[in-house]
Amino acid sequence: MKDYNLIAHIYESRWDSRLLTGIISNMKLSVIIPAYNEEKTIEAIVERVKATNLPHEIVIVDDGSVDNTRAILDHLSQDEMVRVIFHDRNLGKGAAVVTGIRNASGDVLLIQDADLEYDP
Repeated sequence: MKDYNLIAHIYESRWDSRLLTGIISNMKLSVIIPAYNEEKTIEAIVERVKATNLPHEIVIVDDGSVDNTRAILDHLSQDEMVRVIFHDRNLGKGAAVVTGIRNASGDVLLIQDADLEYDP
């Protein structure tokens, strides 16, 4: 929590933005991707997130997919940057996000939808 208070203080004090960038660059970013039946997009979104060269880890929570998403995630989980968690059944996006937050190790967490609607 100490790091977040420092960032808030820097923002409120309007310190030099380079200082803020330096502090953030030393923090670990976890990107959480909730996924449900995303076989058509999951590989592409993981590649796009990785291409930013920002995340320390990518945490994908499969929320009980019934298509081929789980098989694709089994393959993606071979990458040491990618952690995959499977829900036994569909619990909803909120539950998938909470699971991701609970399992992320980064100092900063970012939620990225798996459907390619938003670029990372």
